[in-house]
Amino acid sequence: MGVTGSGKSKFIECASGLDEVGTGHNYESCTFHVPTIYMSSLISLGTVDVTPFEFDLDGRHITLIDTPGFNDTTRSEAEVLTEIANYLDFTFRNPPHLKLNGIVYLQSIEDPRMYGSSLRNLKMFKDLCGESPLKNVLLVTNRWEKARHCGDFDKAVAKEKELRDSPKFWQPLIQRRSRMVRWDGKDAHEAARDILRMFVHATPEVLQIQKELVEQHKNLVDTTAGETVNEEAIRMEKEYQGELIKIRKELEDAALQRDEGVK
Repeated sequence: MGVTGSGKSKFIECASGLDEVGTGHNYESCTFHVPTIYMSSLISLGTVDVTPFEFDLDGRHITLIDTPGFNDTTRSEAEVLTEIANYLDFTFRNPPHLKLNGIVYLQSIEDPRMYGSSLRNLKMFKDLCGESPLKNVLLVTNRWEKARHCGDFDKAVAKEKELRDSPKFWQPLIQRRSRMVRWDGKDAHEAARDILRMFVHATPEVLQIQKELVEQHKNLVDTTAGETVNEEAIRMEKEYQGELIKIRKELEDAALQRDEGVK
């Protein structure tokens, strides 16, 4: 998981060695689709951009799931949440009742600061996971090689410290035993696989949104993540209403001044 352009598809491509993984360019969402046991059912649910990629690592069968970011360029937060929730609901509700061994949350170390969309994405991520599964989260910073090449390595290290120590960013997750790691090294393929090896002995967890949908029988809008999306929609509606009132007032004032000028 991570915002659009954070390198999710690139990580999966490097870790799996699969050629069919799509990498977004120009910060447009880009995901290729591969057939799995669930794919026909997920497509019928409209879940087509939450894409599983399967491969073997050290004799183990691995499935990496690519997801769109909540700041996706073509879909609203509600649409993205629906796609992710449908996938997590379906694969946990139906045999073999799959759970996740871990989540890789990607963040480009090149980003000069955490934008509003990044903070929103992080909040939504925490709402999806819940408390206990956070111990199976790896907070992965990437693009360190670019920082070295451009002479910005010291800035990148400072950014890493800010992400780790700030209560607005990753400090609350690290306090709940999430781990912070760099995706770095000359061999991106092996470095990505080393990150996945950190999940080998992790106990699979049921995410909060899976418990709410499957075990508590909640509608998506009533889940913690759904309420967050709904709150944002209400906030934006009020903001737009306020802008409309302001524009109408300006137009009325302009019309009144024009009329007085004619007199």
